[in-house]
Amino acid sequence: MMKIHKPKSADEVKNTISYLYDCHDGSIRKICFIKEREVEQNGSLVYPFADIRDFINCDVEMELLLNCYPTAKKDQIVLLKFIKTRSFTFMQTEEFDYSDIYELKFEGKKGTSLLFCFYATKKMFKALSLSCEKLICEEL
Repeated sequence: MMKIHKPKSADEVKNTISYLYDCHDGSIRKICFIKEREVEQNGSLVYPFADIRDFINCDVEMELLLNCYPTAKKDQIVLLKFIKTRSFTFMQTEEFDYSDIYELKFEGKKGTSLLFCFYATKKMFKALSLSCEKLICEEL
């Protein structure tokens, strides 16, 4: 049975990340950056928002192989959805593989934004940092 977590406060976000054991030793299987865009039949792009400031928003969905937390199955997959992501930095170098998650840190809240940072390998290379309005976690 799939469990869905939709934390509503910063404390609930912190508890969700803690419940997942900070995603320690997780492996990113898939990551998607999703923009709300459509195409009309004439080829014109359609932007489904009224406020131009929403142009920057995207959703980030990350599928993790994560079996380190107490209630996880041996083949556990966790889907993290970062809704209305306004900024992110994503990187990999020859020194580290972005998908080798050592730890996810919830760095708090700034205004309406939730701040997250994923660190790769035991050397704690910053692989992904992002700022979003909402987190949804699905244990598949």
